[in-house]
This record gives sequence, C-alpha cells and structure tokens, in this order.
Amino acid sequence: MAELELWIDNRPLSVSVPAEDEQRVRALADELTALISSLRTSSTGATEVQLLHLTALTLADEKHALEQKLQKAEAVQVDYEIKSVSREQEQAQRMAELVGQISQLVAHIEGLEREPSA
Repeated sequence: MAELELWIDNRPLSVSVPAEDEQRVRALADELTALISSLRTSSTGATEVQLLHLTALTLADEKHALEQKLQKAEAVQVDYEIKSVSREQEQAQRMAELVGQISQLVAHIEGLEREPSA
C-alpha cells in the first residue's frame, strides 16, 4: 500500500491506496480540485458547505448520466445479440430448406438414371 498525501481544494488528505492505483488517485484528486474550483467560480458567494453539496450533486449527476448511457449501450448490445441469433436461425432454416431441395433434386436425378432408355 502507498501512503499518499493529496491536496484537494488546498486541503490535505492522507490516504492509503494500492501502489498500482497511486497515479489514478492523484489524477482523481486533481480532477476534483478542478471541479470545485469551477463551481466556486460559477457560484460566487457559495459557502464551503454549499460548494461541497454542489460538488456532490455534480458528481452524482455525472454518475447517473453514465449509468443511463451504460443501460442504453447494454440494451443495444442485447438487441444486437437477439437480432444476430435471429439471423443465424433464419440462415440455418434456409440452409435446411436448400438441403431438402438438393436432396429432392438428387432423388429425381437418380430416378431418371434408373428409367430405361428408349
């Protein structure tokens, strides 16, 4: 585990994270600081608590939007898989029909070969 000393909105925060996550967590802290700074600029006069609430609401909204996109993508994937299975079933049925027709033609040709020549 790595002990990180992060700075979020000019405030220190000590956290323990797996070593492989250190860069990612630092980047997240930087993104959070940028978001808070942006909200502070657009919400002049907001208290620290209000900024905290606005930050939480913004992150919750982003999370919700991503969940909606994921659900839509999953629905599209399921629809694609259903259509793909349906196409495969149609192709298999058509192949079976063609095999049946070929079998009939072979039987017909064999029957013609058995008939006595005139």
